[in-house]
Amino acid sequence: MEAAWRVQLSDEAVASFAARLTREPGHIAGARPEGLLWAGVRTRW
Repeated sequence: MEAAWRVQLSDEAVASFAARLTREPGHIAGARPEGLLWAGVRTRW
């Protein structure tokens, strides 16, 4: 399962957030479930 969001901070900046939960990381049967959170900010130079 995965979800992602984007938020416009200004005319030149965007914040991104994502979350992911996997039951078989790396497609390995019997592997423990894992979760991942990610956040980033992008801007023009």
